[in-house]
Amino acid sequence: MATLILLFVAFIMLSGLMAAVDAAVLSVTQPEVEELIQLQRYGSKRLSQVKRRIRDSVVVIVIATNTINVLGPVLVSHWAFTLYDSQAAGEVQDSEFSRYPIFGATIDEVQGILLARDLFRAIIRGDSQESVLSLAVEPLVVDPEYRSDDLLTMFRDQHVHLAVVQSAGRTLGIVTLEDVLEQLVGAIDDEKDVSAG
Repeated sequence: MATLILLFVAFIMLSGLMAAVDAAVLSVTQPEVEELIQLQRYGSKRLSQVKRRIRDSVVVIVIATNTINVLGPVLVSHWAFTLYDSQAAGEVQDSEFSRYPIFGATIDEVQGILLARDLFRAIIRGDSQESVLSLAVEPLVVDPEYRSDDLLTMFRDQHVHLAVVQSAGRTLGIVTLEDVLEQLVGAIDDEKDVSAG
């Protein structure tokens, strides 16, 4: 009985703590973020308090967001792994993406990630007969239950910006560094998005 009471007390305390954390996350306003930017420019002792508050809020958001919530659409590569650079270059040039998953016979067979810059560098060097797969980097494959904070750390440590999300050997989608960051700060418009909007 005493154990049950202790568990109940711990639950009540944890519930109160979670409510306080939720309140802190929801209470960070746009003016406070703008104030942080101003404080960072001009310096202040109060900066560390504001930075700590925003940092703590972000950590809560990141921990609560699983990879499955930020999945992008699966980009199915139409290229066989024997396709040459010059054939792929036209498709890459007309696309808005900088990274391309390379799949085998099915999208569940992830063979690598092609970076557009590597493709164009190979063409400039005159390696136009090199296969696309030979230019690809090792794919980062993650489980859909992978936490976003861990994924951000992995992106940083492995110097990658795209992961293929698989469960039980089946490809569910892709997630990019931008997808995860947009979960934290909202939509991130690049130059193309701004000019189109």
